[in-house]
Formats: sequence, structure tokens, C-alpha cells
Amino acid sequence: MEKFEIESCKRYFAGYQHKKNKVMKEYKVTYSGNATRFSKFEDIVWADSEREAVKNIYCRYLNSNYFPQEDGSIKDIDGNTIAEATDDTIEYDGGCFSAEEIEEEF
Repeated sequence: MEKFEIESCKRYFAGYQHKKNKVMKEYKVTYSGNATRFSKFEDIVWADSEREAVKNIYCRYLNSNYFPQEDGSIKDIDGNTIAEATDDTIEYDGGCFSAEEIEEEF
């Protein structure tokens, strides 16, 4: 694994991440698809966008199948594109991981 990929994954592992001048939001990431391993899957993560939230979770659970490209797309171990640079979802086994912002209730 290249240094860029390792650093990219490390960056997404932290639940609370402090980034200058960015507001972190809470997201619920879910999977919908055929993978029984992730049936009824959901996890909560702090991120600054839906895409970052999905990348964070995907990298956490499927790190060996996560290969970010210089153009912003993501490929799997077989070289298939599983997310374009503008996608907010990542494909996996006939489905995808997606994120939804959790609104604060007062």
C-alpha cells in the first residue's frame, strides 16, 4: 500500500477530527445492498461532508479494498471504480454505503 493510501485511511479513522476553519457534522452511514456482512449496518461518524463520512467508514471496515486515486475517484482491489470523484456513495457488493447528516435536536 502506498504512503498516500495509508495516510488517507489514518486521516479518516478519527471520530472527532479537528480541522481548522471547518465545521464537523455528525453523519449516520448505512449500507444498502447484497452483502450479508453489512445487512442492517449503520455507524455514526463526524466529518465535514457526506463523502468524507462514507470514505471514513468504508476505510475503517474495508481498508484492504480501498484505493483512492489522484483524480479523486476510488478503486477496489481489482481495479474497478467504486466511486467517482463527485460521488457521495461508495459501491460494494451490489449496493452502496451512503451518509445522512444527523440533525441536532434541542
